[in-house]
Amino acid sequence: MWPICWPLGDEMTKNAGTYKPYHGASPGQVLEDMLVTNGISHAEFARSSGCAPKLVSEIIAGKAAVDPKTARQFEQALGLEASIWLNIEAVHQLHQAKALGG
Repeated sequence: MWPICWPLGDEMTKNAGTYKPYHGASPGQVLEDMLVTNGISHAEFARSSGCAPKLVSEIIAGKAAVDPKTARQFEQALGLEASIWLNIEAVHQLHQAKALGG
């Protein structure tokens, strides 16, 4: 299992002294970070997870969401629980909705 670190909550920009809200890392950003850190290609991950290569690319690009089935596949391939993948997706979508005024 790999450690995952990303900012939680809101942050202050240090150099400008202005408030900058954090909008949540997408599951694709987290996945890409894990793959790069561990030297795993997108194709290799698709094979090991059982996900279609196109779906992996779309999730990384932010064009597709992680659903429960995909979260289970990610869990089996990477060891990070499916519930965490779903929570990352939910928080990301919530921040997107807030950014759009919804």
